[in-house]
Amino acid sequence: MAEKIIGKKRKTVFELEVCRISNKYSAKQHAFLPTSYPFNLSRYSRAGFFSSLQKAEAAIQKCIKDDEKRVEHDIYCFYVTEYLTDRTVWSHQQTCRSYLPDGTLQESCLTSAYGSASAVRRPAFRDLADKTADELRHIGIYPGRRPEEIRFKKGDIVEVVAYDRVFLGVLADTPWTDEYVKERAIISGSYSLDVTDDCYLVYKCIRSKKEAHHSHPQCTDVFSPRFPIPEKLKEGLQAVQRTLNGEDCGYQLY
Repeated sequence: MAEKIIGKKRKTVFELEVCRISNKYSAKQHAFLPTSYPFNLSRYSRAGFFSSLQKAEAAIQKCIKDDEKRVEHDIYCFYVTEYLTDRTVWSHQQTCRSYLPDGTLQESCLTSAYGSASAVRRPAFRDLADKTADELRHIGIYPGRRPEEIRFKKGDIVEVVAYDRVFLGVLADTPWTDEYVKERAIISGSYSLDVTDDCYLVYKCIRSKKEAHHSHPQCTDVFSPRFPIPEKLKEGLQAVQRTLNGEDCGYQLY
């Protein structure tokens, strides 16, 4: 079954979305700047649909030039999501990429959500042993990331986009590597990971309760902090970092 799916050409469309900051405007810096974390986003301003990734990325540059003409600069990031066409369900993304306000590629998630590992009933490792990582992604199997493709490391303080909010958190674990995923598949005899496994483990600090709650954001939703971190919040994040390292800082992890 998997053999018939691999390599099959599918018609897709690329959707460009502009994610904007919804905070107070700073006349001094001519930009919308968060007064604190977390802050709100206007998600999203749909900029268009394109027949290729190159055309979508060209449109990003046009959006940036248009934004430069505005008095108010409020772009937080861009998303380019590739979808299958001629499908009744719109949620079958093929790929997703996030870009910084200057158009620089931030991260790519290239595992298809269509025909995921669960949908093809955990294909046997022996049937796919000779397939490349790209071929596995094409049929919805997450093959792991090469170490050099993992942007952040354990203990990093990161910004996380959670739909229309951005919060700071401490990164507790990274996506599984390609070597680990292959070893896991060999031992179990099958592939069982899909696009949802291409994620980080992040703890959000709730300082008032001395708690930290975990989430699993997709790699395309994790960014380096770009605004000043309030001192009290920084102290809480540092306490979470020490807690993850085994120290007793009075914080509970959930």
